[in-house]
Amino acid sequence: MIQVLEALFNEKIDTDAFLTITSGRYEFRNKGINIFIDAIEKLSTANPDKQVVAILKIPANHSGPRNDLLQRIASPDFGNPLSGEYLTHGLHNASDDAILNKIARTGLKKILPDQK
Repeated sequence: MIQVLEALFNEKIDTDAFLTITSGRYEFRNKGINIFIDAIEKLSTANPDKQVVAILKIPANHSGPRNDLLQRIASPDFGNPLSGEYLTHGLHNASDDAILNKIARTGLKKILPDQK
């Protein structure tokens, strides 16, 4: 999992990073995905010096694993970031996705070390 995260985020994951995961059917409110995202935002804000990584394993309307990410896992290259750093799979209609829209509304984003 760490290898995939490092390839996806284009940076090393701290050994003391706070990692959390949620999974289940894509039911944004019924399964509490919205509350999970709010909690991660509060946790990140309360601990600005701690690397917080949230993993959402939620099946959606996807086109399969991203080929660029698969290549990056096989050959790490931290000098050239990937685009779409939140997604491990191609997502159809990403602009209409409730989870991605909630992440954008809460202001959560990948913060690079020099942006802290």
